[in-house]
Amino acid sequence: MGKVKFSIIMPVYNVERYIREAIESIINQTYGYFQLILVDDKSPDNCPLICDEYAEYDNRITVIHKQENQGLGMARNTGLTFVDGEYILFVDSDDTIEPNTLENILAFLEVDTDILVFGMKRVYYDKNGKVKHTDVFKNTEKCSGSLKSNGKLFLDLSETKLFPYACNKVYRRLFLEENGAAFERTKLIEDFLFNIDLFSKAGKIKVISDCLYNYRKPAHETLVNTYTPEFYDLAKRKFSLEKDFLKITGNNDYDSRQTVICSHIKHIISVFLRNRSEKADMTVKEQKNFISDVLCDETTIAALEEFEPKDIVFKIVAHILKQKKVNLCYVMVVFASLIKGR
Repeated sequence: MGKVKFSIIMPVYNVERYIREAIESIINQTYGYFQLILVDDKSPDNCPLICDEYAEYDNRITVIHKQENQGLGMARNTGLTFVDGEYILFVDSDDTIEPNTLENILAFLEVDTDILVFGMKRVYYDKNGKVKHTDVFKNTEKCSGSLKSNGKLFLDLSETKLFPYACNKVYRRLFLEENGAAFERTKLIEDFLFNIDLFSKAGKIKVISDCLYNYRKPAHETLVNTYTPEFYDLAKRKFSLEKDFLKITGNNDYDSRQTVICSHIKHIISVFLRNRSEKADMTVKEQKNFISDVLCDETTIAALEEFEPKDIVFKIVAHILKQKKVNLCYVMVVFASLIKGR
């Protein structure tokens, strides 16, 4: 095998149904000089055996069997200690990449590129494994620079929803090592936390329009059937970091602030929807009390005070939130949950 250009880290946990497709999307790349690191996060199914099976006949594959399950971020950190490649990618074990992904990336990489961002598809599958629909996230134009030299980068990446994920990016290994990059052990926003630190430090970020990553998502999974108790605290932390990020990178202009505030308002609504999940096990009174607490939170009040939505629906929603109309807000959430197909 020639010089390794790419190291691809794939955490593995309880994805026996999808892992072969994920691995084969990598080993069948048109560009073959890569290292695939499979991190078995103490998976309870046959994934460990499947990983070993592939490693037996492909010497580009390294398998690491962890002794305890620690989650996605920690598994990625384990993988980072084994990388040999000049550039690093993260691929989830139930997703796939396009056959020409590495070849396309190589064509756009430059010596001083710290992070390269590419497009992705969110593919929704039904319970029988059939594709229901696909959402495409990509920048229509190629661009590059640092966030300090090109403020439009942050807006573009935020509006196209390409910023938070780790799976649609290539990171220069030395850049990660120089900055002590590591994933935090948390839920939901580990990718965001990883990126917001690195993007503020990157000398050169390159964005290409090619859609190279296929993100698998169950069509039946909606906000009203998912629940994470700490979601609101995570949303507040994310909002605070984003505001600091704008100041650090010199992007604290009106449009950028409105983009960040709009994202936080959406997260607030998302919290209310998640509380209607059966897993939340919250009574109507408890849901209303939660809504009241959030609307009286100083972070929410400050965000709504500055928020100037252009969309008429968002204007109405913002007004309801700003006026702390708890009962009306609850009715709005119930209506939204019915539309989303609870």
